[in-house]
Amino acid sequence: MKRGALINVGSEVSDSPIPLQGIYSASKHAVKGFTDSLRMELEADGLPISVSIIKPTAINTPFPQNAKNHLPYEPDLPNPVYAPELVAEAILHCAENPVKEFFVGETAKLHSSMAKFMPGIGAKLNEMAIDTAQNKGEPAKPNRHDGLHQTNSNLRERGEPNRFTFEDSVYQRAKIHPLVTGALAIGAGVGIAALYNSFYGKSDDESAQTKKPIGELVVPVVTHEPVVTHKKIEVGAADDAQLKLSEPDEESIDFNQKAAGGI
Repeated sequence: MKRGALINVGSEVSDSPIPLQGIYSASKHAVKGFTDSLRMELEADGLPISVSIIKPTAINTPFPQNAKNHLPYEPDLPNPVYAPELVAEAILHCAENPVKEFFVGETAKLHSSMAKFMPGIGAKLNEMAIDTAQNKGEPAKPNRHDGLHQTNSNLRERGEPNRFTFEDSVYQRAKIHPLVTGALAIGAGVGIAALYNSFYGKSDDESAQTKKPIGELVVPVVTHEPVVTHKKIEVGAADDAQLKLSEPDEESIDFNQKAAGGI
């Protein structure tokens, strides 16, 4: 049976809303709620249709230029921004793979996780950057064109062509190619272990010197004192670092008994 795929483009703000974009955040919450409800309905009916939602972080599109602006300054996307091609790649991936949600950009996953596990900290960070993270540093332009009532895109893909933009995402590579990522992680672990062993591992000669003779017990000591084991008191000769113990001979038996009586 052929399978189908429904893909909605949401946003990270459906998990982690930001100030000054309350209406936008609310709309993306609506997209997420509709997507999740539709998925459950299709799964309950047993239909072979996957339902996915894409959650990008800030993408270098003309979003600030097309938005209706009521701020005293020109709006801007918070850093870092990612290439729109990454969103297109995520959509194609979800069309071929039944993925419930797909984050585009490392910060999208970070902000979503922070909102889930540390909501108070995430909110405080957003409050501290309320007038800096989305401020372009220019006063608002009077009578600026926007796309609220009519188009203003000019068929542009990117908002600012000269702005530094992440053209790729390590997180996205890992999500699209999990097997390759796992193999690289295992290889990196083996390499780190080998490197650690080469710096801190003991050589064969050093290991041979530290091997303990069979039937003998080596115990670190500070002073020349009798040593008590679980069976008897044994006496040996102390050197600078250790005391080597062995089975007591006949001459030390009497001493062992006297020492045991005095303890």
